[in-house]
Amino acid sequence: MTGLIQQVFLEAMPWDFLRPLTDIALNSDAVTRWIVLLLSLFIAGIAFLAYRRARSKKLLFVLAAFALFAFKWLLSVADLYISPGWFFGDPSQNVVEFFALLLLFLAIFRKK
Repeated sequence: MTGLIQQVFLEAMPWDFLRPLTDIALNSDAVTRWIVLLLSLFIAGIAFLAYRRARSKKLLFVLAAFALFAFKWLLSVADLYISPGWFFGDPSQNVVEFFALLLLFLAIFRKK
């Protein structure tokens, strides 16, 4: 009886509806990484132009945050070609994202 319950439970998981989206994400991983890299470089460029014009410390934090995101995605794209999945793993990406988010937090809540 226990085996039957386990089989039924394993066959109908509440997140099964997400499996097609996961397959699409896996199949388009390389393209998505390139797009996010280019987008983060573009936003970092806009932040650089804004900082150059205004010379605000808040904009400097924003620029640094998006530069970190661009760096992260550059390493992520390089990871596809150097050693797929082992060069720049999730723990390393999490650290970079943490610092980028910390910089954005400082840009928003830091007093002048």
